[in-house]
Amino acid sequence: MMSNMFLSNKHKPFTTKTIGNNDTLVIQVYRYLIELIDNQLLQFGQQLPSEPDLAKQLNVSRFSLREALLHLETEGYIIRRRGIGTFVSKPSTKNIQFGFEKLHSLTGIVLSTGSKPGIKEINIGRITADEVIREKLRLKRDETVIKIERLRTKDGIPFNYSVDYLNEKFGNPNITKSDLGFSLYKFLEVHLGVFISYSKAEIAPCTADAFLSAKLSIPEGGLLSKVTQVHFLENHDTILYSIEYFPKDLLTISIIRKR
Repeated sequence: MMSNMFLSNKHKPFTTKTIGNNDTLVIQVYRYLIELIDNQLLQFGQQLPSEPDLAKQLNVSRFSLREALLHLETEGYIIRRRGIGTFVSKPSTKNIQFGFEKLHSLTGIVLSTGSKPGIKEINIGRITADEVIREKLRLKRDETVIKIERLRTKDGIPFNYSVDYLNEKFGNPNITKSDLGFSLYKFLEVHLGVFISYSKAEIAPCTADAFLSAKLSIPEGGLLSKVTQVHFLENHDTILYSIEYFPKDLLTISIIRKR
């Protein structure tokens, strides 16, 4: 268990909160630090204690702490400056902008802009894969998939509606809303030991129908960016087929091109 008090180097102490006992130690630390950032108990630009001090204060091993910090760094919550220390990332813009050449957690992207991510709606079910899903995930007829629908928010405002189809071969059909949390990538890594290696994505403009208009609070016929992705494991097995919709003016995607 983690200690009852976390003390930063230069800031007043604050009380910890116990997170679900079913979580691994790494994800407990990960979620706890995110909660501190969300509640501004760890503020943008603030330096974290050294790894030995932080591990001691949280009563966890340095290995568990290091793994949790690695996840936080990957998602943009913190930044490490060699020889100086680890800092809570300072937001540079309120616009969501990210390099599309690298897989990012949408939660981490939103937080790195200084905004607060949230989930307004989430639905999890099990369905028989249709022809499109079977083709994307290389499934046979009558195979089932786990369908995850989420309406995500930025500072309380809906900005993303997504539908994910998880190959049941790799997923637990009894996934609950509390299990999933904000990041599907992190859920797969921490709870299922599954690491997505790469994805093939398509970006296309589309217009909002009545359903998406209601979900994303935009006029019917409004412009959207539709991002379709098939995710793969390192051995090239297909694991996840995702469809995401963003209001056109709330998403900027940058791509680095090299010669």
